[in-house]
Amino acid sequence: MNVPIRKAIPISMTEEDYVAFLATRSEEERWQLIDGNPFMMTSPTGTHQRIASNLGRLLDSSLETNRPTLATLPEIGVRIPGHPKFLPIPDLVVADALAPPSSYLDKFYLAAEVLSESNTPEFIELKVSRYGLHPDNLYTLVIHQIEIRCEVWSRASGWTRTVLEGPDALLDLPEFGYRKSLRPLYRNTMVAPVDV
Repeated sequence: MNVPIRKAIPISMTEEDYVAFLATRSEEERWQLIDGNPFMMTSPTGTHQRIASNLGRLLDSSLETNRPTLATLPEIGVRIPGHPKFLPIPDLVVADALAPPSSYLDKFYLAAEVLSESNTPEFIELKVSRYGLHPDNLYTLVIHQIEIRCEVWSRASGWTRTVLEGPDALLDLPEFGYRKSLRPLYRNTMVAPVDV
C-alpha cells in the first residue's frame, strides 16, 4: 500500500527536498518519491513477501548459472535518467552482482512489483512506464498476489504488455536464462499452498 502525505510538503519535491524530508522521518518508515510526491509504503502482507522472496530465489538460481555477473536485490531504490523526481522502490530488481554502497541504483535490468490491493491502476501504470524508460532495463513484471497472474513488459516486445495467467503459464526471460511456469512464484502462499 502506498499512502501519499499531504502535510506542509512542497507540491513537487526535488531529490534534495526528498532527502531532507526523509531525514525528518522515523527509520522504520519507508518512502518513495513518485513524480515529486512522497508516498509512504505500508507494511506488506506475508503473501506479498513470499511471492517476492520466491521470485528472488528463482531468478538468482538462473542467474548464478547463466549470468553470474547479475543478481537480485529486494526493495532497493532506482533512478531513471531524465526523471529526477521519480525515486521508486520496486519489490525486486535484477542488477549487477556487486552490491552497491548506495540506497539507489542507477543501473538495473529488471524491475518487479508485487501488486497490493491498495495499488491503483494509475499508480502502477506510471511506475511501469517509467521503468521502461531506463536504458538498461529489459523487463518490468507486475505480479498479482490474490490470483496466479503476471503482467510482463519487455524491451524486446516494444514495452507492450503480455498477461500470463494460471499456474502453467510460462514466464520466459531469455536474457537471464529463466523459463519457468508461474506455479513456483506462488509456492507456500494461500493462492498455491502446496509445495511444488
